[in-house]
Amino acid sequence: LSATGDPAFCTLWTLTGLPALSLPLFAGESGLPIGVQLVGGPGRDARLLRTASALISMLAPPKKRARRPRA
Repeated sequence: LSATGDPAFCTLWTLTGLPALSLPLFAGESGLPIGVQLVGGPGRDARLLRTASALISMLAPPKKRARRPRA
C-alpha cells in the first residue's frame, strides 16, 4: 500500500489497456482519504491527465493570500 492508495484498484483497467488513476481529493471525518477514480478511453492518456488536473483545480481549496506588512 502506497501513500496515495492501493494500486490494485487500477488493475482491472490496466489489464484492459485503459489509462486509469486515483485521486485522493478529500478526507473523511476520521482523516482517511476519500478519492475519485478516473478511467480514460484507449490511447487517451493525455486527456485523462488534463481532466484530472482540471478536477484538482476545481476542487482545491482557494489559496490564502499572504498578508504583506504595512509600511
